[in-house]
Amino acid sequence: MTLIAELNSTVNPVFIGDIAESRPTENIIPWPTIGCSSEVFPRGSGYSISGYTQKISIICDRLVICWAGSKIHARLVEGGLKEALIKEQSIQAVLNALNNLSEDLSGEISLIGCFLEDLGPGKSNIHRFQIAAKLYESNQFGACLVSGCGESLLVHQLEAHAAHQPDEFEFLNKEQDAIHKALSITTALLYEEYTNKQPLLFFTGGCYEIAYISNGRFKKLDSHATAIWSVEIDHLGNARDLRLHELSACGYHNEILAVSHVRKSRPSAQGAEIEHFDHFLVAPLSREVTEVERQTFYPILTPEYFSHIVEIHYPEGVIRKLRVTEYFNAQVLRFIDRNGLIGLDVNKGPLLEQIMIFVSN
Repeated sequence: MTLIAELNSTVNPVFIGDIAESRPTENIIPWPTIGCSSEVFPRGSGYSISGYTQKISIICDRLVICWAGSKIHARLVEGGLKEALIKEQSIQAVLNALNNLSEDLSGEISLIGCFLEDLGPGKSNIHRFQIAAKLYESNQFGACLVSGCGESLLVHQLEAHAAHQPDEFEFLNKEQDAIHKALSITTALLYEEYTNKQPLLFFTGGCYEIAYISNGRFKKLDSHATAIWSVEIDHLGNARDLRLHELSACGYHNEILAVSHVRKSRPSAQGAEIEHFDHFLVAPLSREVTEVERQTFYPILTPEYFSHIVEIHYPEGVIRKLRVTEYFNAQVLRFIDRNGLIGLDVNKGPLLEQIMIFVSN
């Protein structure tokens, strides 16, 4: 029920983590991408999704971990690392702390982490460590560390991303390129959840956190959104019935991750009518969401980064799925497929009208 990963890069690694918690219980909770969480496990299995927790923990601005497995043991790791770094901020202190916990952690947790060793102004050395994670290497996408039930699907999406990497994004700096790659992968994973229920018997994300290096320090990607659209092309080649199927807008309010999720919309004169609109609050590893936070939360939907997948439905049942990219600061939407780059101006037309409903209300 978990997927964590580090997409390796010599100078700019990027981390991905889901929010799913599961345990032996029959309790049913709402879930962003599927609605009713009882759909994930077969009836009578005794298991269910039981809550939401951030799977990426930035221990300090030079140490990040992604965890999968027992939350109790993950908290043990987080506490042990924080205590170790008070005495000495070094990779050896990190490794010693993990070694001291090794017997308690055996078989209970998977871990992917990274420590930045400060080498002076503007310079750092990247030290990676892991517990029970798998290393995948490919000539297409390089290397990645991954753990969780969605391993094979993640690797498949990495291969697809590498095959369609556009030259259009060569102008991006390393930090933006890492964000772009992670958004492309997580959006494709969410699309799998939308289109195919079968993988939900093995894993579900619901939402993905992204962490990366900015100015020599770890930070999480704030204020981003993913969307799944479809449009029909008639026999004359005209586009009609533009429809938003899912949209997840994520942002941090203090240390709480807020996920606002739209499922299904129908076209209208104003752009779109929302059929389902829900909010989810995801606590950090160190604590739970309080009742006060639940009662006082108000969503602010102003994503700085958008990523998309669009289905184009042609006559006679032919469907063409466009690869996803993103646009920065609401300039241009760009979609990639096997036949090249397609650009859409977001300053006009029904696509912008549908988006504006979610960012302006």
